Amino acid sequence: DRERRSRLDHRIRERSSERPLWPSLDRSGEPRAGDVMTGDVCTIHYSDSTENAARAMVRRDCGSLPVVNDSGRLVGMISDRDIVTRVVARGLDPRRARVDECMSDQVFACYEDDLVETCLWLSRPSKSGAFPWWTIPTAS
Repeated sequence: DRERRSRLDHRIRERSSERPLWPSLDRSGEPRAGDVMTGDVCTIHYSDSTENAARAMVRRDCGSLPVVNDSGRLVGMISDRDIVTRVVARGLDPRRARVDECMSDQVFACYEDDLVETCLWLSRPSKSGAFPWWTIPTAS
């Protein structure tokens, strides 16, 4: 049994000589979500028109907006791509089409003190490549 364990340990060391088998538990210097997030986020209500969403994106020079409900809770994301593919390409009127008719409801929320590595691992990029994160401030 000892010999078997020794051979296994040797093979593990050979295969992972560049990186340790177990991740370090000391994560104090690694970037957190709060380090890379945008502070002043513009949101849009789910019942707004897609035209208003597009205008807000132009004003803020961004390609997507978090969509919120009446209580300000995150319910989705809308991107310029969503508007183009789900409204304009289908011949719908952007002044009448509502945000909730074309938004993506697959979103990811994290806390501002969560590791960026963890957020990236848990979330999946959308087709547009944007990571729809919504950070929740931690109590100080």
